[in-house]
Amino acid sequence: MFDSTGEGWGEFYRASRGSHSMKLSGFLLLLAGGGIVLAAVALLTSSLSRTGFVLAGIAVEVLGLALVARSHLAEQGDRV
Repeated sequence: MFDSTGEGWGEFYRASRGSHSMKLSGFLLLLAGGGIVLAAVALLTSSLSRTGFVLAGIAVEVLGLALVARSHLAEQGDRV
């Protein structure tokens, strides 16, 4: 995979950069989901709309957590 001329490092860099951008996207989704939940609790007065937005925020957080976990597993698979 890697030789003395440095060939192969570009492939390694591209693979690691992709998993890092997935992880960053996952953490941003976690923050966005938390923001949705906090904004819904602070701004909405109707319990039905508040519940809907809180559930949507939790769903976004779950998607972010799944993306972070998937990118972490992809990094672990590259090392083995």
